[in-house]
Amino acid sequence: MENSKVIVVDLDGTLIKFDSSFAIALKLARQNPLLGLRFLWIYLSAGEAKVKQFVAQFFEDFDYETNVQLVNFLRKQRKNGAKLIMATGANLKVAQKVNKDFTGLFDGIVASDMNVNCIGINKLTRIRELIGNSEFLYIGDYWHDLPIWNEATEIGIVINKKDRAQLLDLVRKIADRENKKLLIFSWDYAEFA
Repeated sequence: MENSKVIVVDLDGTLIKFDSSFAIALKLARQNPLLGLRFLWIYLSAGEAKVKQFVAQFFEDFDYETNVQLVNFLRKQRKNGAKLIMATGANLKVAQKVNKDFTGLFDGIVASDMNVNCIGINKLTRIRELIGNSEFLYIGDYWHDLPIWNEATEIGIVINKKDRAQLLDLVRKIADRENKKLLIFSWDYAEFA
């Protein structure tokens, strides 16, 4: 992947509208409160990565809304030769299902497994394992993405909640300070730039 433009994209809140693990767990807990207690027990005894592994088995029939603006951008970039990587804190099974739904849009996937919750520095480490020292555009939506935005050559941010104005301001400062290109996407397609 060293010779092509690399675009790394977050899943939850960026490519799809919600946190997949939380949404699945909440839906199942409402349907079966005993499952809710089991999620809580797994979280307290084994941690977040194990909970994500457990809830991933229920994602197969889960409906989700995609960011059409972002998907159109990614498809255009792929036509122009970019390599697309999905990098998510969600479990690998969830990421693979979403990639299948997009008919294999992504060339690679970085995701949580039962041992590593793939957010923040953990996600950055896995991205570097996959793409080496290649320059990349990272598109994310949350505070956990700051280490990755700091390392990325270009920054993309998806604004999905009004309360993210502080995050957008901080990301703009990073882009300005380091002379990085900044791309802004949103869910309601309002102008944030």
